[in-house]
Amino acid sequence: MTDSNGHTIHYWLENASAEIDDVEELAKKEKQLRAEHLARQRDLEQNLTLLAFEDGPEQGSEHVTIFGEILSARDFHADYLYLMTELDLPPRWEWRGDPEDYQTELTTQASAQFKGTTYNFCMPFQWEFKIPTETCLKMPVMYFQANSFDSWECHRTEGYGYVSIPDRAGSHTTEISTWRPMGTVREELRRFYVGGAPSLQSMRQCGIGVADPRKFVARTPLRTISAGIIVVRFEILRRGYCRKEGKTKKKRSKTGTAQKKEKRSRSKGKRPR
Repeated sequence: MTDSNGHTIHYWLENASAEIDDVEELAKKEKQLRAEHLARQRDLEQNLTLLAFEDGPEQGSEHVTIFGEILSARDFHADYLYLMTELDLPPRWEWRGDPEDYQTELTTQASAQFKGTTYNFCMPFQWEFKIPTETCLKMPVMYFQANSFDSWECHRTEGYGYVSIPDRAGSHTTEISTWRPMGTVREELRRFYVGGAPSLQSMRQCGIGVADPRKFVARTPLRTISAGIIVVRFEILRRGYCRKEGKTKKKRSKTGTAQKKEKRSRSKGKRPR
């Protein structure tokens, strides 16, 4: 082929594949390629049918997965704040897997004030449980204790609070109101200048334990003062056993017009269509 400038260009075709004279070897390669194609197609079908996921719960049980996050706290009026939390698990709640893989007692990092009296933590946690479905069970309870310290390393207990984990699946953002025991005038002055304050023996005493048969606890002699608020977010996933049943055909009810036509045809001695 010659272009407009007088240059001649030559093209040619050449079969670069080696010729195979052995028919058996050719059939063997075709069989290998076919097997590789079927293997790739089988892997694709397994991925599309979700066979890589774990098995669901057994009949009569339910899996509860809790994704949580301690978001923030506010209105505590402290230089640095950190939170301690503890999980109280009701009876018949079982851990999925090894219980040592889960942490039921958490402590956040200390946070300084941000835009006023807000403390940001953003500490995530995750728990997985297995529960029976034949009865209605109590939900786990989380207890919180807010502590603070200042530049002089004076530690103080700022408040106690608790929250019952929501029983419905979905996203839930909860605000927990806290309180602390209030001491005498001398104890409050010591708390302000030196640190230390009247505190509970355990943070679980701020609420009613899930295994406690009492419906309420009288704290009339205890002097308390309100403290700040803790914000926690829960993402709850509940999976139960589901059994597929065959579809039942519904009988169509005859309308009033069809019933009138049928009565007329019977009165005339004709069979209904």
